[in-house]
Amino acid sequence: MRCWYILALVCALMPPAFAQERFTALVIVEGLRWQQVERGEIGGLYVLAHYGAVGLMSVGAAGDAQRFALTVQTGKRWAPPIARDAEHLRERFARLRWLTEDAARSGVRVQVNTIPPDRSLSRLLEPSRQPRTAEQVLQVWWLRGDAATLSRALEQAISPLTPERDRLLVVGLPARGESLTPVIAAGGGLSEGVLTSSTTRTEGVVSDVDIAPTLLQWLNTPLRAGEHPMRVVRKDPFSTTQNLARRYRWNAQALIPLGAIQVLGGLLAVLAVVQQTKSVPTRRACLLLSAAVGLLLSLPAGTIIAPYLPAPGMVWYMSNVLIAAAGLSLLAHWGVWEQPFRAYIRACALSVFIILADALSGQYGAKFSIYSAYALSGIRFYGVGNELMGVLVGCALAWGLYGLSFQLRAILWVIVSVVLAAPIWGANLGGLLTSAAGLGCAWESKRAQSRLLWIRCVRWLAVGLLAAIAVMWLDSLSAFPSHVGEAWLRWRHEGWEAIGDLFASKALLMARVLLSPFAWGVLLAIAIALWRMRRGGVFTAFRDSAGNDYLPWLGCIVAAFVFNDSGFVPAAAILGVGAGVRLTQRLRPLCAQEAHRENRRR
Repeated sequence: MRCWYILALVCALMPPAFAQERFTALVIVEGLRWQQVERGEIGGLYVLAHYGAVGLMSVGAAGDAQRFALTVQTGKRWAPPIARDAEHLRERFARLRWLTEDAARSGVRVQVNTIPPDRSLSRLLEPSRQPRTAEQVLQVWWLRGDAATLSRALEQAISPLTPERDRLLVVGLPARGESLTPVIAAGGGLSEGVLTSSTTRTEGVVSDVDIAPTLLQWLNTPLRAGEHPMRVVRKDPFSTTQNLARRYRWNAQALIPLGAIQVLGGLLAVLAVVQQTKSVPTRRACLLLSAAVGLLLSLPAGTIIAPYLPAPGMVWYMSNVLIAAAGLSLLAHWGVWEQPFRAYIRACALSVFIILADALSGQYGAKFSIYSAYALSGIRFYGVGNELMGVLVGCALAWGLYGLSFQLRAILWVIVSVVLAAPIWGANLGGLLTSAAGLGCAWESKRAQSRLLWIRCVRWLAVGLLAAIAVMWLDSLSAFPSHVGEAWLRWRHEGWEAIGDLFASKALLMARVLLSPFAWGVLLAIAIALWRMRRGGVFTAFRDSAGNDYLPWLGCIVAAFVFNDSGFVPAAAILGVGAGVRLTQRLRPLCAQEAHRENRRR
């Protein structure tokens, strides 16, 4: 009997020694694609995808294991080049939160397993010290190999877990050239459904920066401002993720063909219009050119409409985009078949209406647009992106200048600026600055003399800067700030180092865009088009009265390029809209002359 008393006393004095540890497991699978889960190539993942919480994860360090390991550790995307020594990185970025370090300080034992063994990855993931006693265990498994090897390793990682108590997070590291990978969460307290987060605000899509906050929340560690854990939305997990993966696959496959149609079609339209200006075009040629220019302008709006339409395949999906754009062009020409300029301004108005309506209703079309495909780029996940922002500002400028009265013009431009600035709608401060500079210049162009117009444009830019700061501060006070407010919070917590890091990432993004072969092709097409328009008399010299006509467009283009990451994209979009205005203005008297001749013949 005395032995039982002694045993009871020992258990009371040392509960940690006999307490059952709670496990949280993170499994990272290199090269994992949704098709492997969908086809059941890795059996354990197929089962989890049907009965757990599933989604797609946007990964910025595709194909780079060490950069992805740092993202897992810090909840931050790292741009190369970076130092590879873990201790050096921890000392240099001491203000950043390191997942395994914080977990160890909170009394969590961290175990890192790499299959096959990889010491460099283990050093990046292991904490500098372990707690003496722990009631929780964080297991990090890093797996690479063929399907059979991954199945065996996954079984080894899952076998110690108790489904009712422990939790599991499985993420993939996509191969270089890809950006989406499956993510699966299962275990105690997690319901069946699809994953989302405040980072993406899109059901079924999360970001790699959400991994660390999710694990920290599971380990009962307080989160900092700007850290967004994944959460579960009750939907059918497998079919929802299957549809998302198919939609994003179509977007990735259709981007280059559609971009080529837009760029080459625009160049051919310029050459055709310049050729027609050398003689009086026929009525049919006027109509075809006007409809083609309207279709090219309406393509971005067509990519917003297409996600709302059913499509069994990628070809059908592309057809929806082209049919929607053609329908908008025909609608713009309805009743004004022989007035290309008026039809073009109507097409601008329709594009503005579609982009604003989609932004105000949750940006479903923009999130899954071929031109946006936010999860594929990972630059942003909601709001009005730079691609559509350039079209919106350019079309609003054209519609306001040539299609609206003074009062209605002011109302439209204010609405565009507010929608772009509002975190729940546009969340695009670069767009706010672009509209302030460009639309402000356009507003003043009818009031100021040429020598004073530049000064007034600078004043409007200053107003835009003050408004942007005010939006950042107000958004930071909300319960769920957007990336706009989080930039302010990062500055408050990390100081000017955060701002420098933000500008450095934007500069690297701009360099990446400008150095791509597609960008050089676009620049070449723009240069040829502008040269031919200048030689053909479509563009006049930038002087005297022409200066006031061009300055609003120039202000928008420069502001879009300077104040936006990948600013080349919105600047090119605004330039394209402005070129369409000049082309249809040039066609207007020629088509009217030919129409008058035909009427006289009758």
